[in-house]
Amino acid sequence: MGLSRLLFWGALIWVGLVLWRRWRAPSPRVPPQATPVRVVKCTECGVYVPESEARASGQGFICASH
Repeated sequence: MGLSRLLFWGALIWVGLVLWRRWRAPSPRVPPQATPVRVVKCTECGVYVPESEARASGQGFICASH
């Protein structure tokens, strides 16, 4: 009876330590979201390009290849 009681308490302490370590572990960091980029449609060919790469024209935007 003494050995089974010792094994029971040892297993209980072991489970407690495992749970404690999981609870204390640092949570994984979430990478910051990238800033959204505005995309515009080229009035000449219909291709969507980032606004920073497009040129403004009278009717809207045109891509760099036009």
